[in-house]
Amino acid sequence: MPLRKPPRRSYSTRSSPSSIASSQRPPFLWPEDQSSKGLLIRLRLRLSLKDATGPKGFLPLSLVQHLPSPILAPETYRAIVNALDPRDDLHTLLTLASVSKAFYSEAIRAIYFDVGGDMSMSTKRHISFLKSASEVPKLARLVKRYQFTMCESDKGMASTVLNLLQRVLPKLINLIHFSFTGDGVTPAGRILPFSNYHMKSFYWRGIPADEKEVSAFLLCQGSITKVDTTWHDTPLHENALPSLEQLRGPVTTVIAFLRPRSKVRELHWIPGTEDHRIILALIRPTLPAFSSIRILSFGGQAVDVLLSGMMKYLQSVEILELISVKGLDLPGDAWRIPNLSVLVLSKMSGCIYSVVGTNHLQMAKTMFEKNRILDRIDIVVRNHGQIIRGDGDLMYERWSRYSSQSTIVPEAEALAWKYSSFSR
Repeated sequence: MPLRKPPRRSYSTRSSPSSIASSQRPPFLWPEDQSSKGLLIRLRLRLSLKDATGPKGFLPLSLVQHLPSPILAPETYRAIVNALDPRDDLHTLLTLASVSKAFYSEAIRAIYFDVGGDMSMSTKRHISFLKSASEVPKLARLVKRYQFTMCESDKGMASTVLNLLQRVLPKLINLIHFSFTGDGVTPAGRILPFSNYHMKSFYWRGIPADEKEVSAFLLCQGSITKVDTTWHDTPLHENALPSLEQLRGPVTTVIAFLRPRSKVRELHWIPGTEDHRIILALIRPTLPAFSSIRILSFGGQAVDVLLSGMMKYLQSVEILELISVKGLDLPGDAWRIPNLSVLVLSKMSGCIYSVVGTNHLQMAKTMFEKNRILDRIDIVVRNHGQIIRGDGDLMYERWSRYSSQSTIVPEAEALAWKYSSFSR
């Protein structure tokens, strides 16, 4: 089950070329006199951008030399462009690109930084992008994040787009994140080049037939720290992913990617509906690798029994999310985890019962008494009237060691640690 999409992150968090490659960027701040903001407003009015749809693409590179030379300080152009989000202001950026050479340079940097990030980019638009990146290496070098999703209705274009991906991916030499979601039928592993990127994160949803090529690709990637994939049964080379720190996937992914000397510190184990006895039997050889995990999210049938069976190896866990399938089986023996500071009790969609079988206040008091490190407990709210807000977000009831009353917080706040790690 994919994570609920977190609140949109504004492009204004990008500051300078040297910091673009960083996944954590300081927020962009307007100057005290608001002059940059005023200039942006004046430009919008001058260019009639309020109602304009803008051009459908960039000026050809051959025509850029004929654009006016810069007349403002370089940092002003960047401030204006950084105030725009390519997902909302694409037409504005395209129009600014036709104003001057300086705006052109900044606008294409913004637009090509994250291609496909809005998750609604059509396959035809992906094909147009891939053709441009193939023909113009300068544009290919601007791409830091590329996310491709093949719609089921576009299966007729699968061969075309996969051939383009195979040709273009080796040219995206500055890629730090790659995300691929196939159509569930067409093999796609061949698109991955056998070359080392400086890639940091990798998301893959393909088919079992892809795994031989994906495994070979991952063997070449020494800098990847984050993987989110649904693996099946292809063995992963023992030397693959030496820098892996964050992992997300079902139990088969956990078994394939966790090693005894693993550096994984954060594991988001997507719960399934398999019998807990089968899960414990499958996971037993991998359990020693859990000893180094600090942030853990998992669940399933009889999650309290799963937790007890794994308890010996969870001594380093500081943040724990337990996800109930049927309800009334939490929090189990979570109090026995000595370093636990945050406990989140969630449930899978379709679970109609409360995750906690007792009074929430009494449960929280008991947990805080038994575990002196535990600071906070977040419990998904039971009643439908409390669960759903106007925007459809789940709500959590938050209990703190230092308060006798709970507060209600949105899912985005209760699971902020999770969204910051594995948002696409």
